[in-house]
Amino acid sequence: ERWAAYLHGYGAGTSFADWNMGRVIEALDRSEYADNTIVIVTSDNGYHLGDKNRWGKGTLWGRAAAVPFLVRGPGVKSGTTSKPVGLVDVYPTLVDVAGIEAPGHVLDGKSLVPWFSDPQKDTGGANVFAYGKNNTSVSDGDWRYIRYHDGSEELYDLSDDPLEFSNVAAAGEHSGQSRRLAEHIPTSWAPSVGGRREVKQPGEPDFFPNENLLAQRTDKPNIIVVFTDDQGYGDAGVYGSPDIRTPNLDRMAEEGIRFTDFYVSDAVCSASRAGLLSGRRAAVTGAKGVYRPGQAGLSPQVVTIAEMLKPAGYATALFGKWHLGERPENNPLAQGFDDYFGVPYSNDMYPHPDHVLSDDVRFTSGYDEQHYRADLERVEQQTEKMWERARELGYKVPLFEGNEVVEYPAEQATLTKRYFARARRFISEHREEPFFLL
Repeated sequence: ERWAAYLHGYGAGTSFADWNMGRVIEALDRSEYADNTIVIVTSDNGYHLGDKNRWGKGTLWGRAAAVPFLVRGPGVKSGTTSKPVGLVDVYPTLVDVAGIEAPGHVLDGKSLVPWFSDPQKDTGGANVFAYGKNNTSVSDGDWRYIRYHDGSEELYDLSDDPLEFSNVAAAGEHSGQSRRLAEHIPTSWAPSVGGRREVKQPGEPDFFPNENLLAQRTDKPNIIVVFTDDQGYGDAGVYGSPDIRTPNLDRMAEEGIRFTDFYVSDAVCSASRAGLLSGRRAAVTGAKGVYRPGQAGLSPQVVTIAEMLKPAGYATALFGKWHLGERPENNPLAQGFDDYFGVPYSNDMYPHPDHVLSDDVRFTSGYDEQHYRADLERVEQQTEKMWERARELGYKVPLFEGNEVVEYPAEQATLTKRYFARARRFISEHREEPFFLL
């Protein structure tokens, strides 16, 4: 009964997010932005919904990292591609879409713009994602190879075993598949933060395969990226869900391009989100695992996609979950965003004593500042076990506006609707300049 209730809640949340996204799409279609806005929908992680006796992510099996990826907008041809691609490809894609100068620093991905006009272009390749140090998963659509930090291996024949239950790594006849896929595992990752200090060297592979796409544009398109949290690949109608209705995602797929082999860069929140914003893998950015409240987050040395677009005249905003550090030097406002409204990390965490309350903070659920300070004292008493702190407080998290807490505890039931309302307001306020909205 609990399993069914969990699935019902997960499906309801997905459908509600789809409904809110539809309001933004409809507003765009009625506006002057209709022919000059690229919309991307994807997620930071997949999710095990009871399969393999697991609830959550944090594994090297496909379910933990495969997510939807849809693109709609000018120059995007309707179609489907099985090209193996992932989150680290989004950064160079957005640079390409904006027509701004290619960054001088190294990226791990390649622009997907060539597939927007030709979905069947070059569908070969492999996907690589990680979970923790030296734990890597590689797939090419037919096989998945996994190597753990201790050298142990798994190999799955996805054509016969799509749910990855039968590990055939020990079978001698398949050793060639393991060796072939293992070639995609990086032998070393630069010990840098993946940003300003790392310069692309002559002879390194180009992440913009079609140079004529980089011409400076005067009509820079608007860019909207809808980045959901823990939305698995099959959990939308257009991706095969028989139970979760997502008519707006389905419509996007009909009008744009649908990628069917898209993986996040890491099967956990912070590292995956760093992959989207930096175009680098977690072993380079240092964003491994999950940032806890109060921890230093994504290094200020990382050049985020917002920092690339802002000097090109883009207004930038992030409304929603951040999870890359809430300290002033790691906050979205320090990472290229003009506007930020959202929760600083996962909704199952807790407040931190370093947070600054806004003068206009709104307390909810019967709270006042005295209750808030009491929660902070309880947090400081539980110094070692993060999840025990969160559980003891009842999973209460703050809501930020810029660098300050404006609501505590955040009313999570209304967050999705409020995020999309802020998105619509931001769009209407930036009619005279291109915008990047995440």
